[in-house]
Amino acid sequence: MRRFFRERAVRLGILLLLATPPAGLAAAANDPPISENAAVERLLTADRVDPDWFDPAFLARVPAAQVAAIVASLRQRYGGFRAARIERGRGSLRLARAEVPVRIALNPDGRVIGLFFGVPALTDAGPAELVAQFATLADEVSVLVRRGDAALAEREPDRPLAVGSAFKLAILKVYEDQVAAGALTRDRVVPLRPAWRSVPSGMLQDWPADTPLTLETLAAMMIALSDNTATDAMLDILGRDAVETVSPRNRPFLTTREAALIKAGAASGLLRRYRAGGTVERRRLLATLADRELGDIRDFGTTPTPDIEWFFTTRELCDLLDGLFATPAVAINPGPVDASAWVRVAYKGGSELGVLNLTAAAEGGDGARVCASVTLNAGRAIDRQRATVLFASLFQALRSPD
Repeated sequence: MRRFFRERAVRLGILLLLATPPAGLAAAANDPPISENAAVERLLTADRVDPDWFDPAFLARVPAAQVAAIVASLRQRYGGFRAARIERGRGSLRLARAEVPVRIALNPDGRVIGLFFGVPALTDAGPAELVAQFATLADEVSVLVRRGDAALAEREPDRPLAVGSAFKLAILKVYEDQVAAGALTRDRVVPLRPAWRSVPSGMLQDWPADTPLTLETLAAMMIALSDNTATDAMLDILGRDAVETVSPRNRPFLTTREAALIKAGAASGLLRRYRAGGTVERRRLLATLADRELGDIRDFGTTPTPDIEWFFTTRELCDLLDGLFATPAVAINPGPVDASAWVRVAYKGGSELGVLNLTAAAEGGDGARVCASVTLNAGRAIDRQRATVLFASLFQALRSPD
């Protein structure tokens, strides 16, 4: 079953999450008999993964064989172990061809109680080579990689393509503009309306009606969790016209609920009617959807519908994210970018069958800012794991020398 705009190409699913210690636990209170660096090195260099290296509570959730399979996959894809650099449970390990973020926690006996491997970043490729590799993943590809205003690598950066949930940056811009103008306040509380209820991703679709939420909470959930119900709430509060002013190409600017109904409406002719209509006809059709029930719309089959979407260029997305760089919502979820390597990371991406976007901006210790935006469109499923590794690798290549 495929869920609508389920943004799993970042931090969830693609990452090699095994088990994590309780929040705030970086390491055991007493020094264990083996250091964190040595424990990671042992995992990556031993001929076999010994179950005795792990706390029984960890093994109850993640068998040693699963850890061994992940370690073997890392070594096969990215080469042998070179070094580990971990402090207080967080750091990275260097393989022959990649650097991998890692988190580890040990109990007082030196056994692993939490382990996390992040998205590997290739260390043997520059921006231009990585952009060329993106071009092999989809039929239509747009990429922009820049430092400041200077492009370091690009491929059709001014070509509008479907971007999935990355369109939510346009809504965030209107929100931030209205806050700056004094028209809205971040702490304004609104009740969750049934009319805003959409499909996953997110969680608000399952929350009780009239749950009080601040606008800032809605904005944060819209960006960090890609919550579609929060998105439709913000679009309704801000006004469709205001968002269309920021993005005139996308008229009418669809809610996620409307897009879900249209994509699922092939049997009733709804999809055909929307495709055939002009802007005026489409607005009239959308008005008829207000009272239509979503039902259990979760599965959109195996046919991509990238024309029922939101269209942006990668240059526009970098411009939006650069303008929003200091706002709270964009810094909560850094996506595939290793946030520990940067002073600040801002991220928003989006995915749907046949559609993938990854957009991030990051600021280094020298104050220089980089941005990369990648959009892939195809008439088939896209290899999101490969795209995510390549995207993380872009930011590895863009890091300033230590």
